[in-house]
Amino acid sequence: MIKTTLRSAHGLYLCSDDGNLVANREEAGLWEEFLIQPAGSERMSWRTRHGNYVSFRSEDEGFAVAVSDNFLDWESIYLINNMDGTYSMKTPHDRFLSAQPDGSIIADREENNGWEKFTLTRNKLVGLRTHFKKYVCAQDDGSLVADREAVNDWETFEVVPAGPGQVALKTAHNRYIRCNPEGELDGNAEEIGGWEKYFIVTHKDGLVSLRSAHGTYMCAEEEGLVCNREAAGAWEKFELVTCGESVTVQSHHGTFLCMEEDGRMVCDREEAGGWETFRMVEYKTPVYIMSHQGQYASADPDGNMTCDKNWFKAWEMFYLTRYYDGTVSLCSHHGLYASAQGDGRLECNREFDSVSDVGGWEKFEMCVTAIVDANNMFGLENYAPYTAAIRSHHGTHFSATPDGTVVLTENDINAWEKFTIETRGVVLAFKSAHGTYMVAEADGNANCNREEVGGWERFVMQSNDDGTVSFRSHHERYLCAEEGNVVFNREEVGAWEKFYLESKGVGRVAIRSNHGTFISGKDDGAITVEGWLAGWEKVFIEYKGANKIAIKSVHGFYMGANGDGEVYFDREEANAWEEWTMVMRGPGKMGLMSHHGFYLSVSAEGVIEANREELNAWETFNIIPCEQQVAIRTHQGTYLSARDDGELSQVEHCQGWEIFTLQAEGVYAAVKSHHNMYLCAEEDGTVNCNREEANRWEEFHCVWADQGMSMMNHRNRYMCGQEDQSLVGDREEVNAWEQFVFLPQ
Repeated sequence: MIKTTLRSAHGLYLCSDDGNLVANREEAGLWEEFLIQPAGSERMSWRTRHGNYVSFRSEDEGFAVAVSDNFLDWESIYLINNMDGTYSMKTPHDRFLSAQPDGSIIADREENNGWEKFTLTRNKLVGLRTHFKKYVCAQDDGSLVADREAVNDWETFEVVPAGPGQVALKTAHNRYIRCNPEGELDGNAEEIGGWEKYFIVTHKDGLVSLRSAHGTYMCAEEEGLVCNREAAGAWEKFELVTCGESVTVQSHHGTFLCMEEDGRMVCDREEAGGWETFRMVEYKTPVYIMSHQGQYASADPDGNMTCDKNWFKAWEMFYLTRYYDGTVSLCSHHGLYASAQGDGRLECNREFDSVSDVGGWEKFEMCVTAIVDANNMFGLENYAPYTAAIRSHHGTHFSATPDGTVVLTENDINAWEKFTIETRGVVLAFKSAHGTYMVAEADGNANCNREEVGGWERFVMQSNDDGTVSFRSHHERYLCAEEGNVVFNREEVGAWEKFYLESKGVGRVAIRSNHGTFISGKDDGAITVEGWLAGWEKVFIEYKGANKIAIKSVHGFYMGANGDGEVYFDREEANAWEEWTMVMRGPGKMGLMSHHGFYLSVSAEGVIEANREELNAWETFNIIPCEQQVAIRTHQGTYLSARDDGELSQVEHCQGWEIFTLQAEGVYAAVKSHHNMYLCAEEDGTVNCNREEANRWEEFHCVWADQGMSMMNHRNRYMCGQEDQSLVGDREEVNAWEQFVFLPQ
C-alpha cells in the first residue's frame, strides 16, 4: 500500500472535502492524501529495453510469447504470489508462463508447478520533481540536468537498495548517480560504491531529500543539479513521482528471462543485464482509494464521484493503469474513467475503447508521500491521533468542563467525556539476547543488566526528520553513542544521539477492539477479549498476499471463522478459513473480513463473531505494535552490543549480541479535551484541563498494565482515579486505581 497525492493535468490536486471529491487544490496537505489499497491480484504490463511490449497471443497462435507495439489487454499478465518467495505469471488466456530446461519460454500451462515459478527482483522506478516543478534527467553522456517538463525514460530512476537505510539511483543508461566530495554529480558510475549511496530523508510534508555519503544534500538549482548543501531547504526537497518498477525474472533453473532484439523471448541467461531487465507498470489493477478520513472513493453509474463510504463494494473498486510517462488513469467498476475538469470538478463518465486512448484530463500524476510497510512496526503512522473516553477502575469516566476542571463522572459518554489522544512518541523497552533489559542509570551510564522493566528501563522513541530515531530516558536524557562509549546523559539531540533501526525479525502486534479490549488467544485454543495487554494478547501477523493475513497466537494456533460466523483460535495450519482480508479505515485502523465475506465483530459484552455484512464501529480494530527484533546502528556505522556481563558497547559487526527485542510498553501522549485544552498534572498533584499548548507537564507516559493503562506525568507520578470521583496526579506506584481503559469513540 502507498500513501499518495493525485495531481490532475491542470496541476491541481484531488481532495476529499466532507465526502465530496474535487480536483481544485493548488497545494497538497492531509486532505489531499489517499491510501491506494490493492483489491486483488497484480496485473502488469511489461516493456522491454528495446521499447516494445511483451505480448501473450491467442490460442490460435499457440499461446506464444512475442513483442508488440500495442498497450492492450494481450500485453498484460497477472502476478500470482506463491508465498514461498516466488511468483507465477498467468496470461489473459488463463495460462501460466513456463521456463523449459532448454531455455525456451512458453505460455500454455494450465497448472502452476516448479517450472512455472519465478524469482522476481523488483525495484521502484521514480521521477524526481524539483521545487521548480521540473524533472531531473540523466543524459546519455552522464550529465544531470533538472529542466525537463515531463517524465520519459531518461527522467526515470531505479531505486536500488544499497545497504541499511541507503539506496543507489540507477539511470536509464544502466549507470549510477555519483557524488564526489566536492558535491559534484554525474551519472557515469558503473558500480555501486560509497559515493553512489544516498539516504532518503522523508519530511513531514511528504517531500524527500537525498543525503550523500559525504553528509551533503542534493540540490536542484536553477542552473543545474549539485550535492553540496549542509541542510535541506526547499531546493533540496523533491517529489517522488512513481513510474512503475524495474524487474528481472529468474526461473526455477537459475536462468534469467531475456527479450532478444529480434523479438524472441528466451530464458537462458546466466546473468541479468539490460536485455534481461523489464519495466513493469500496473495495467487495470484493482484498487480501493481511501481518504485521510478513512472513507472510500466511489463512482455511481451516472459518473458521480464521492468519498463518503465506510465500506467497499463494487462501486468502490477502481482499475488503476500506470503509463510509462508516470501518469495513471482510474477506471470505475462501470467501465468509465475519472476525469478532472478545468473548473476543479471530478467526474467519472468518460468512455474509451482501450487504455491507450485515454486522454490528458483522465490522467493523474501520482506522488508518493509514504510507503505503508507492514514491517515498520513502530512508526508514528501506526499511532495516529484518535478520540477516546478514559474509564477509571470504578467505571467512571474523565470529564472536562469548559472552566478547565476535570472530574470522574458516572454520566453517559458525551462531548465533555471525549478526548483526543495525540501520540508524541512510543514508549519502548530493549531486551537483549541474554534476556536482560537496557537501563539508563541516574549517573548517565547505560547498561543492559536488568531482569524486569520499570521506569528506568523505559524510553521514549522520537522520530527525527532525517529518518533516524532518538531515545529519551526516564531522567530526561538522550542515548548517545560516543567514540567507543554508550551513555544516557545528553540534554539535546545531535548527530551522536541519532540511530537507525534495522529490522531483524518477525514482530508481534495486538488487535484492539472499539471498546478498548484486546483479542486474546488462549493456550487451549479458546478466544476471548481482555481489558489488558499481556503475553497472550500479542499475536503474529503472517502476510498471505494482497491485503490478506493470517493471525497466529503465541501458542502457535491460527484464528479463523466458519461459515456460520463462529470464530475460533485453535487451528495448527492457516488455510482459506484462517485468512482475513484487511479493510483499511484509516492509519492503524482496519476491519477484518473472513473468507466467507463477513466482518469480524466484538460487542460491548465481549462477544466475538464474524457475521456482519457492513463495517461499523464494532467491526473496526486498531493494530497496536508490540514487539520486533532490531539492530541499533549509530551515526558512525557501528552497532550497539549487549555483552553477557551487562555492559553496552559499540562493535563493527551485527550478530547475536547486537540483536535486541524492541518491546512497545505504551505511548508518550498528550490528552486534549473537547474544549481544545490539554490535560495537565500540576506540581501539587491536582489535575486540570486548561492548557492551550502541550509541553512536558501536559504529556504522559501511557503504559500498558495488567488491567488497563497507567498515566505517568513529567514528575514521575501516576494519575489516580479515586472512589469519590476526583482525580489526582501524585501516586508513586501503580495499583488498580492508577489504571485506566482508553475507549476509542
